[in-house]
Amino acid sequence: MSMMKKLVPFVLVCLLLLPGGGFAAPKDDPKLLEALRLSAEAYEAKNYTKVKSLLTPWAQKNDPTATFVLGLLLARGEGDPRNLTAAEAWWKKSSDAGNPLAQFNLGYLYF
Repeated sequence: MSMMKKLVPFVLVCLLLLPGGGFAAPKDDPKLLEALRLSAEAYEAKNYTKVKSLLTPWAQKNDPTATFVLGLLLARGEGDPRNLTAAEAWWKKSSDAGNPLAQFNLGYLYF
């Protein structure tokens, strides 16, 4: 297993559970915090369908963390077939909301 594949779950959990998640959008909604916590646990358990079901409602509300994670799942082919076009669309929403990780991923994708 590559070092990047080993680090992604750890980094994802850290980003989802740290106050503010390191992104511009505030995460003071208890329901959102619970969805992020549960999605981090589901990701660690490789239950990508659950991650998607927990985060899709928040992504549709343009939460930058949820849109970033959905893009990550699609880019990696976790839970659904790999789809870089759909990943790009989610990362674009996240990037527009000020998420620096999404901005980096978009730059890397375009490169």
